[in-house]
Amino acid sequence: MPSLSVPRADFDALLRAVGSLAEFRDLDALRHHAVGIIPSLVPTNGVAWNEVDTERGRIEAVMEPDIVSEELSTAFAAHIADHPVIAHYSATDDGRPYAISDFLSTREFHATEIYQHFYRQLGAEDQIAFILPDPRFVIGIALNRARRGYSERERQILNELRPHLVQAYRNAEDFSRLQRSAAGMEALVEQGGEGLVLLDRSGSPEHWSPRAQDTFGRWFSDLNPGRLPEEVFAWLGDPQRVAAPPAPLLIDRGDRHLMVRHVPVPDGEVLLISEVHSDLTSTLLCRLGLTRREAEILMLLTDGHTIAVSASRLGISPRTVEKHIQRGYSKLGLDNRVAATNLVRQLERGFPSRN
Repeated sequence: MPSLSVPRADFDALLRAVGSLAEFRDLDALRHHAVGIIPSLVPTNGVAWNEVDTERGRIEAVMEPDIVSEELSTAFAAHIADHPVIAHYSATDDGRPYAISDFLSTREFHATEIYQHFYRQLGAEDQIAFILPDPRFVIGIALNRARRGYSERERQILNELRPHLVQAYRNAEDFSRLQRSAAGMEALVEQGGEGLVLLDRSGSPEHWSPRAQDTFGRWFSDLNPGRLPEEVFAWLGDPQRVAAPPAPLLIDRGDRHLMVRHVPVPDGEVLLISEVHSDLTSTLLCRLGLTRREAEILMLLTDGHTIAVSASRLGISPRTVEKHIQRGYSKLGLDNRVAATNLVRQLERGFPSRN
């Protein structure tokens, strides 16, 4: 929370800025939001969020106003060693607000290559910047000014804002990482021909993949994106249950079969939806987590073949067959051959599971 040592008007402005930073945003949205709010706190001719990769000499920047050309960006990167604030941070890890004028006189600043090729083109005679900690980049928030000097009040405002920006940046990194993970998981699921529905802790749909929404839309005419179809909702049961549904939901409509699988995830649940247009029971068993060999053995076993006969037909030892059976039972949550046979028959018929 900002300190009351700043004037009341500044304190109120800081409160509004800090409050807005509490909202979750991805990194790109945070960058744009930050450069949008800072000019309301400290007068500036321009503000930039710069992420500088000093090892590779690359810079990504978001600026307001966005008047820096690619040529100027290249010039800044080429002469970044002249920047006294970045040099100070590299030497001390002190990310508090510092101005170029804290280190260089007007004459010294004008003599630098970074002034000649960059700041002079922008009409900037001074700049104050503070750094957000990141092990990979130098992340600098920089405010340009057409005259030299920044007051103690302005420095204090930026110093009060900095820890809140640091936390907002960490939140945005986590949020962006989760977005990337969710997008990657969705892409993998959809490439495998399945759809995905993410449920929140109350069991309500929080996100539908395109394939899931399309599939459910064809199977359930009254689909409401904010609620699961009644048949699926009844299968899941009480959202407060401890155990997951013991078997997939299977719905049969002629030669089409819909299978819905349940996967617990932290703070929620995922439903995986697949549609099959034939009774490819072995394929369905593999989608439930079995390997091809485990599915093959389970099919033989539930067709009445003994372990010895199954081993002979597959050219493997009875002990290996037993290991595959036990692994298959474990993956499917089954105890014995009767339960396995019931599941296989359900998959063959496409009937909903009543376990």
